[in-house]
Amino acid sequence: MNLCLFISDERAILEPHNDIIATALVVIGFVVFAAVMSKAYLTYDEQSSSIENYEEASHS
Repeated sequence: MNLCLFISDERAILEPHNDIIATALVVIGFVVFAAVMSKAYLTYDEQSSSIENYEEASHS
């Protein structure tokens, strides 16, 4: 096999870049998912403590 044909084959050059792009998209998606879940949990925690404070104040 001629080395020049192997080097000029675009499929061999593009495949690793496609893997890197796909991996980057997965990582970005996971980070966004983790951020959304974290924000949702913090909001839930804040709301539940607000409800507890309201219940304590209303019973006294």
